[in-house]
Amino acid sequence: MEIAVIGAGRIGGNVARRLAIAGHQVSVAFSRDEDGLRALAQEIGARDMAPAAAVTGAEVVVVSVPWGVLPQALEAAGSLDGKVVIDTTNQFGSGPMPLAGQTAAAFNASRMPGARYTKSFNTLTSAFQAAAADRPAEQKVVQWLCGDDAAAKEIVCDLIEDAGYVPVDLGGTADCAVMEAPRRPGAVYGEEYRAADAQAVVEAVRSGHPIPPAPQYPD
Repeated sequence: MEIAVIGAGRIGGNVARRLAIAGHQVSVAFSRDEDGLRALAQEIGARDMAPAAAVTGAEVVVVSVPWGVLPQALEAAGSLDGKVVIDTTNQFGSGPMPLAGQTAAAFNASRMPGARYTKSFNTLTSAFQAAAADRPAEQKVVQWLCGDDAAAKEIVCDLIEDAGYVPVDLGGTADCAVMEAPRRPGAVYGEEYRAADAQAVVEAVRSGHPIPPAPQYPD
């Protein structure tokens, strides 16, 4: 697929690298470190492009910038109408914030009119994601996913698998608080999960019950 990564820093850079390895056509754009962006593009065989140009040619757009920079990134990206969007952001720092009781995913979906919005790749550090991507099948790490467009989520699930992880769908943007910052009891944010332990979380979220305690895996 044609994939644009807007903000190819730590998490976005890992996503770009993994999807390029999997054979997708990746473009990277929007960085405070333009030299670093060009170096990443050269390293992984991606294209270094202006944000709007990258988005125009893409089927999937990964938005991976610091929360406070998101308004500028979206302005630079231009229209996301009809694009499958993967939002990796977390609500740390400055900038507009969700209303009380509103998930960051629902809030960001409202800021991307026309996009086929999903959220993923946001619960684990970039270093952990990079280190875990090539694990054997039984040790693969879950990347949680939410969104309100079922067909878009199917596409993103395939991309998560291509990147080296296990996709697990937690449901819609209104119901995904457990995958959002901060790290805390009763949330999956900041915790490692593998496929065998994920279904209990999904069932708890769908039934409105507290999720089980995070699993502990041997080093």
